[in-house]
Amino acid sequence: MRRPRVRLDRTVQAICVIAVVGLLLRLGGLGTRPFHWDEARVGYWTLRYLDSGAYSYRPVAGGPLLYHLNEFLLPLIGTTDATARLSVAIVGALTPFCALLFRDRLREDETIAIAFVLAFTPLLLYYSRFLRGDLPAAIFMLTTVGFVVRAIDRSDHRYLYAASVSLVAALSASAFVVVHLLCLAVVLVLTFDHRRVRGNRARTVLSDLRAGVTTTQNWGTPLARTFFVFLGTWTLLFAPRGTDWTSLDGIERLLAGTYIEPISLFRAVRVANHDGHEFLPYMTDAAGTLLAVSLPVVLLAVVGFVADRYGVFSSNGARSIVTLTGLWALFGFLLFPTLSEVSAPWVLVHIIVPLTIPAGIGLAALVRYGSHGAHTQNPAPVAIAALLLVSGGVVAGATIADAVYGEQTAENDLSQYAQPTDDLEAIVTAASAVPSEGDSPTTVYVGEQFVMETEPIQPPIQGAENRAAFAERLPIVWYTERLGGTTESVATPADITGSPSVVVAAPEHRSELDDQLQAYDATTYQTGLWDREVVVYVRHQ
Repeated sequence: MRRPRVRLDRTVQAICVIAVVGLLLRLGGLGTRPFHWDEARVGYWTLRYLDSGAYSYRPVAGGPLLYHLNEFLLPLIGTTDATARLSVAIVGALTPFCALLFRDRLREDETIAIAFVLAFTPLLLYYSRFLRGDLPAAIFMLTTVGFVVRAIDRSDHRYLYAASVSLVAALSASAFVVVHLLCLAVVLVLTFDHRRVRGNRARTVLSDLRAGVTTTQNWGTPLARTFFVFLGTWTLLFAPRGTDWTSLDGIERLLAGTYIEPISLFRAVRVANHDGHEFLPYMTDAAGTLLAVSLPVVLLAVVGFVADRYGVFSSNGARSIVTLTGLWALFGFLLFPTLSEVSAPWVLVHIIVPLTIPAGIGLAALVRYGSHGAHTQNPAPVAIAALLLVSGGVVAGATIADAVYGEQTAENDLSQYAQPTDDLEAIVTAASAVPSEGDSPTTVYVGEQFVMETEPIQPPIQGAENRAAFAERLPIVWYTERLGGTTESVATPADITGSPSVVVAAPEHRSELDDQLQAYDATTYQTGLWDREVVVYVRHQ
């Protein structure tokens, strides 16, 4: 008996097309940009994890999600800049499907428009081609909200299980998710009694609380199951690896390392020892970058939020999902730059993701406005809509061409100082062809700023001086670690022993090393946007 053919509705078909195009944009030239220092840090410790089998959560090195994803991908498809970024690119390409979780509260054209904005916003496109947890964290947080909304709309507790998995995935991608939760808590408090505030006296805070208690009681069992799904997913992602847990003491340490230490470490690193900074410069910088790289999205979001808020789309007034996501983005704009350690474009990912909901609604409204003009043969709305859509598309397209796929320079609004400008992949290509020589180390770092007492076998790096030396090696350390073998560090060229395959040196040692390493090819690399050079010597084949 033949099974009935599954037919996708037009909305799902449209979003599938958007996702495929978005995937192609994310995969094209995925490895052309050299690793940023933060990417190199994650990549290096992933390779150490693969080599030693040991891993435990450390807030300074990011959440466990990317490590576990690349734990499977890199041995399967090889280790390059592109393959290391592939997991984030796939998450970014799948983001348009998040729009389907809200479709019960949206028009079909709005659902498609939101998917379009999620796929092609330049900022999100750039950071879905970047080995950082910010984009997965923000997307999984939006997905969590979507699953909760879906559970409410469909009265289906299975979506709560999916929401718990998505929430843990977000937490395991970036600790910034805590700020998202804070934003959502504030927004929910502000919007809790919005119907009564708008004049519906039949609804009061007390009646809403009673309804909430009743709903919780009715959903008691599914909520309990959701909690256990949360714990199971947390265990899968946060449990330490690489230790024998068979003894009773080992089990106690496993439980502590899984459920207690991640929270205490996060509090110690990100809260207790968090260094504050000036508010206004960070906010000004964030606003300037946001307008420079995402102006069309911001304007569409304003249009969508205001129009929905004041009943342009419906006589029923503002829709809660638009209010929630709009205020979520607004409070995110106030909190994320304030709580971030550095002023960097990736912080804006956490603002743009919730902003895509009102932006998509604004985009759909603009298209609808022009379509209505065409239907009524009124040229003015058609001209206005066409002008705005074309100009917005040109601005977004230019940003994609220049900032996402263009050169990494100080003039690029999406480039941060720790982004190298030179092709560092050439180091691996050249050094991989060089056979090892006896007991010589594969890589030697030359210069006092590179010297570490012991090369790290597994994290954490002990001692402030060792941590500073490791930071000075970024991002070269990702490329040299891919060569395998051993690594050493010396203060001066005279301390080099044997014939290492690669020598990475501070520029001040170049003249001495040129005389000493005549059997090597020397290349100078810029490892930051400006004023950060190293000289890399690769032995002749």
